[in-house]
Amino acid sequence: MKIVSEYDRNHSNFIIINQKNRGVSAARNRGIEISKGEYLLFVDPDDYIVEDSLDTIISQSRICKVEILIFNSLTQFFNSKEKSFIFGFPQNLRDKTHSGIELSKEGYMRGPVWGIAFERQFIIKNNLRFFEGIINSEDSIFMSMCFIYSSQIKYFNLDYYIVCPRFEGATLSWDFNRVKNMLKNLAVIGYYVENSSLTNDQKGIIQKNIYTAISLMMKKLLSIHRLDKYFEIKQGIKKSGLYPITNYQGDQFKRKIHLLNISF
Repeated sequence: MKIVSEYDRNHSNFIIINQKNRGVSAARNRGIEISKGEYLLFVDPDDYIVEDSLDTIISQSRICKVEILIFNSLTQFFNSKEKSFIFGFPQNLRDKTHSGIELSKEGYMRGPVWGIAFERQFIIKNNLRFFEGIINSEDSIFMSMCFIYSSQIKYFNLDYYIVCPRFEGATLSWDFNRVKNMLKNLAVIGYYVENSSLTNDQKGIIQKNIYTAISLMMKKLLSIHRLDKYFEIKQGIKKSGLYPITNYQGDQFKRKIHLLNISF
């Protein structure tokens, strides 16, 4: 707080929000609610952005005039100077503006929200928020909703965001309670589908998120050697009403869905 207060004293465009820790989703939602600018960018606590990149991001966002502009993200482990690209954008899709549905049908989906400039008015107009109460894949659900409603997504080749993973970080540490907690993700997705008027193409995007959530649960259950809890998780998945998955986009995804559906 002492550090950010120093920035606040020297920059008139800083706003400090000091609230009880209710998780990353609550923090981001609060930021969205009080934001006033043209664009929204999210940065996780352990990461950083490339020096002097924001000028280019703002200028390109204004030139492209799209709802979502995606930049290069790189990973750099602590105590290392090496960087490597992650979450690349397909080469054959880089020169055009696409809708979220078009990109999804091409097999591209975005998980994390960092490394992206969101048009603020697009987020506000579609009432897009992070679901609070879930502790994993909250980014993926938010990005799925963005892809459902966006008609203007584009890539720009700029090294912008540096991910600094920690081995004990939230995305890398798992136990059974965390696997079980992901059943809340299915409940959130189910509630959203039930209370939204979505086309089949839009539902296809959501189904990919369901597939990812179920696959991740089973993978993590295996990795933590808790197959004794298999039937408990299986029953939770079936009670969600989202399994088996019936709606899909693309033949490749159809095969993945089929394998998942027969695995139970």
